[in-house]
Amino acid sequence: MQRALKRLLLAACLWVPASHAMAFDWFARESNDALRWHSEGQSMHLATDKAGGVRVVKETPVNLWGLAEGDVILQADGKPVAHVADFITALRAHDKTPMPVRVRRGGIEQSVMLAAQARVDLLREAPTPSPPPAPPIPPAPPGG
Repeated sequence: MQRALKRLLLAACLWVPASHAMAFDWFARESNDALRWHSEGQSMHLATDKAGGVRVVKETPVNLWGLAEGDVILQADGKPVAHVADFITALRAHDKTPMPVRVRRGGIEQSVMLAAQARVDLLREAPTPSPPPAPPIPPAPPGG
């Protein structure tokens, strides 16, 4: 009995780290003002900046997709970005090519091209709003 219990405990101890490792490919959109993304050793944390725009809080590796840690995204695809939700909306609306992004980097505004892979990665698991339900079709009048 004790041997079986020890084996069960050992299996549980080995399973917990393995299950944690399997869960490392994730995406979490916390709110309209924060986004954390992590996949296969790459990560991005974006947050709405108090002064306006979206701040790149943390990223791995450095300059992932053309953005740099500390950048504040001001425009995406020519549209103003005030919140993380605005940035996600711009990503969804853009095609599968690199997207022009206006950032404030080191106090200087400049344009950068956001790699097309950013759209693929960030939107891959992002929840898409479901379309509104279609109105019911009224039944045909009798004898019509």
